[in-house]
Amino acid sequence: MKAVISVGILIVILNVKLKHVMYDRIDPDSKGALAFKSCQTTVSIFIQYNAMKYFSVSTTGVVCSLTPLIACILAAILLKERLIFYTIFSVFVVLACVMMIIFGAAGDEAEAMNNNTLAVVALCAQPFLLAGGMIAARKMKKNHPMA
Repeated sequence: MKAVISVGILIVILNVKLKHVMYDRIDPDSKGALAFKSCQTTVSIFIQYNAMKYFSVSTTGVVCSLTPLIACILAAILLKERLIFYTIFSVFVVLACVMMIIFGAAGDEAEAMNNNTLAVVALCAQPFLLAGGMIAARKMKKNHPMA
């Protein structure tokens, strides 16, 4: 409902200039990154809310806190940024600790993980999606108002 209201307000305020503001002003090289960022945001919010059904808030938060680490790796691969040894070592240590938290779950959370493999896969994909959104935002030359 909020999205419908937002679109309605944009149409009323921007009126005739809507296409110009939302599409024509975008650098052609940035359109793919903006499309990915928009889709990634929608999917990430969906995963975040559904993960709360199967996992505790702390587990979901710990997994989502991997985003900066994965962003470092993706920045090195996609944006050709340099990482020093200390950064690479730190990324793997923190990644190992988070994996121990996730796969060392006990009680209801362990049962939920065993019964809902798709939920585990979606939760593990969440930091990759969020980091991909960060990289997509960095690839855009000039930030779009919707980014």
